Amino acid sequence: MTAYIRADPLTFDNRLQAYFAKITAPGIPWSPVTYGALFVLIAVWAVVFHSTWATWGTLSIDSGREMYVPLALRNGKMLYRDVWYPYGPVGPYLTSFLLRVFGVRLSVFYWQGALVALVSSIFLFLTGKCLGSWIAGWTAGVILVIEAFEP
Repeated sequence: MTAYIRADPLTFDNRLQAYFAKITAPGIPWSPVTYGALFVLIAVWAVVFHSTWATWGTLSIDSGREMYVPLALRNGKMLYRDVWYPYGPVGPYLTSFLLRVFGVRLSVFYWQGALVALVSSIFLFLTGKCLGSWIAGWTAGVILVIEAFEP
């Protein structure tokens, strides 16, 4: 004899699925408050980036690998064959491309890192907004910006 289990629409699982379907639905409206929060997040990034310019890093820890590997790639070497690198290939090749476009300057590395921190904080903000709490996403984004530019 086969027992059929009837799905009760009031179970916790069904309510949770309906809630997540509602908050991840396309077209979640942006209010002036969320636009303002995004603007403030970008403003915090700009202020912290400007106020801590060129004070990042420590000579006792930094080995220069993040500068050496893209420069070697820019000069024609290949990652994992000619140059040892323990992580994925996107970062060094992107940095190598930026060095080809803008020239070999330390400011290229600064701007790339700063823009990556900004994009990451915006993604945290948008993730918090999609999950139903833009305040939590905004807070996580601001914390990321403050920690990214630790002098």
